[in-house]
Parts: sequence; C-alpha cells; structure tokens
Amino acid sequence: MPDNYDFLGNAADNWLSYWAKIPGWNISETAALLLGLDPDAKEELNKSEPFFRLRRLMFRARSMGIIQSPDTPKERVEWALSAGLPVPEALKELIYAGSPIIDWKTKAEKYKKLYRSRKQKNSKLEKAFNENAKSRNSLSNLIYIMAVEKYNFKRNYSPAAANICHAATKRGLENFPTPQVVANWLKLAADEVE
Repeated sequence: MPDNYDFLGNAADNWLSYWAKIPGWNISETAALLLGLDPDAKEELNKSEPFFRLRRLMFRARSMGIIQSPDTPKERVEWALSAGLPVPEALKELIYAGSPIIDWKTKAEKYKKLYRSRKQKNSKLEKAFNENAKSRNSLSNLIYIMAVEKYNFKRNYSPAAANICHAATKRGLENFPTPQVVANWLKLAADEVE
C-alpha cells in the first residue's frame, strides 16, 4: 500500500476510498484492490505476479457462475472472504461503512406486486388451458366418430390409420403423419371419448 495513503480521506490521492464508493468493480479492479494496489496504477499492476494469478482465479470463478462481473464492492469483498482470500482491513472498513441500508418495505411491496401479477397471469393461463381442453375434447370426439364411421376404426386392431393415410395421399396432402402417428392419435381420441 502506498506510504501516502490517508485512511481518513484527507489526502488528495486517496484512491482506496475513491474505489470503495464506486458502485461496481470489474475483475481487474477487484484483483488490484484485494492486493492493496491502485487499479489505475497500470505499471505497478503489470509487474505484479499475484495480481495476474488472482485475476485468473476470478475469471475462472466468473466462467463457473460463482461471481458476476461487474459486481458490487460488498459482494466482491464477501466473495473474497468466503474464498479464504486476504482482504485489506482498510478496504473492508470502507466497504462496510458505506453499505447502503436495505429498504425491506420497498422490496416486500415490489415482490408482493410481482406475486399478484404472476398469480393473475397463472389464472389466465389456467383459463386458456381449460378452454383449449374443451376444444381438444370436441376435436377428439369428431376424429373418433369419423374414424369409426368412415374407416371402421377398432381399438385393438384396425387398418383405419393406414386407410386414413392412404386417403390423404390420394388427395395430395403433403407432410401427412405416418400410419403409426395417426394410430396413436386415434387411440388418444378413443381414450377421451370412451
């Protein structure tokens, strides 16, 4: 840490308190700060082997989804502590002293509103699903009746599926399902009707 660092923030070059106030740090900034280095001191960083090793560790943690980039200073310090990395005391003090007070009431109201919105959307989806179920049931009834009356469909064994496919081919319908797929649909229709 530089000799001219002033913990009270009186020095013109108090870079640590400056960085503690920034809302988000990227990986390089975090690595420098955890090592007690000024992220803007590029020459010093380029000579620091621990800086490059710590950056590599953090890039790996980000690629594995353990950390985000950028992240808040508090989250970065807490991650470093949980990973067993040394964190300069001055940095910890500045970060925790400047941590905002969490407004739980506003958060609760936000989540309550989100919950109501989701509940309303779920009820709309259920209604649409039930309406679709009625339509599917009516369609299944029609398919089943036509298959029984026109193609002599029987549940256990029936050439009805092959006959339906043959009729579709005769009419020039392209991309019509295979007899096996038609047979499966007929069985599903029979399950709903019978």
